[in-house]
Amino acid sequence: MRTLMTTAATVLMLTSGVALAQTTPSTGSSATPPAASTSMKTTAPSVLGSTELSADSLIGATVTNSADENVGDVDDVVLGADGQVKYVVVSVGGFLGMGDRLVAMNWNELKLDRAENEFRVNHTKDQLKNAPEYKREKAGAAMKPKQ
Repeated sequence: MRTLMTTAATVLMLTSGVALAQTTPSTGSSATPPAASTSMKTTAPSVLGSTELSADSLIGATVTNSADENVGDVDDVVLGADGQVKYVVVSVGGFLGMGDRLVAMNWNELKLDRAENEFRVNHTKDQLKNAPEYKREKAGAAMKPKQ
């Protein structure tokens, strides 16, 4: 009996799939998609300006202090709802990716050294190691990064 029911269910699934595949699409809609607009209506520049920074150049940048010590690397840049940089997340205190911790710093605490392609801060290593640890939001609370 069990074999008969399994066989009947399999036959039913196979034949209903064939029947669905044989139906013809309705002719009420056009087969040709609408033509794409040939011009974008945007004021965004086509090149990065000399005073602008790309996220790619920020994330991973070295962070040094006034004693020229490497105190960490930029791990993330967080934007506010207005699109402005709200704060920067710096990975501090680790060695080869082990034992590091994240610290949030206000954007105005970092000074860009374009010649060295790094940021400078007025904090010691110990101050950053003892700063409150930054905790990321739970998944779903903010936009998820691309995979």
